This record gives sequence, structure tokens and C-alpha cells, in this order.
Amino acid sequence: MTAFVLTLQALHLIHQLDSTSMAQARTLLDQAITYDPDYAPAYSHMASLQMKWILQGWSEDEMTDRKLAARPENSVIPDLMDHRQHCDPGPS
Repeated sequence: MTAFVLTLQALHLIHQLDSTSMAQARTLLDQAITYDPDYAPAYSHMASLQMKWILQGWSEDEMTDRKLAARPENSVIPDLMDHRQHCDPGPS
């Protein structure tokens, strides 16, 4: 399978918007990146998935996920996390 096909399969799962599908999509994107480290769309979709994962509150280890999000290829995510913290009213 090519990185392109793996990424397409991951996109189908990402759009289901549930944690099980997202975890499967993460595995597929990891495979795509391993198969072709120069295939930029796989990194882009991994960054998007990681952002959704954290923002949905599905992270079991938010610090590790934040470190993953802070990798240079995922540089948009820390900015979005800061935005979430400023917009989150917290417990009522």
C-alpha cells in the first residue's frame, strides 16, 4: 500500500469523529509516514487529527500529546491549544 492510499483510508476514519476511528486513523497515518517520510499530506492530517484528539478531551496523557503536538511539523497545534485555554470558561 502507498502512503497516499493509507492517508485516504485515515481520512475516511477521521471524518467519523469518534475516538476509536481516530485511533485507527492515527495508526494508518503513522504507517503512511513510515512508508514515505517525504509525503507531506500524511503529516498535515496527523497534525489535524492530533488537534482534534486533544480538543475533544480524548487524551489519556495530555502532556505527552502536547509534546507530540509541539513537533515542528505540527506547529499549528500549540497555538490552537492556547486558544482553547483562553476560550474555555471552565467549570461553572
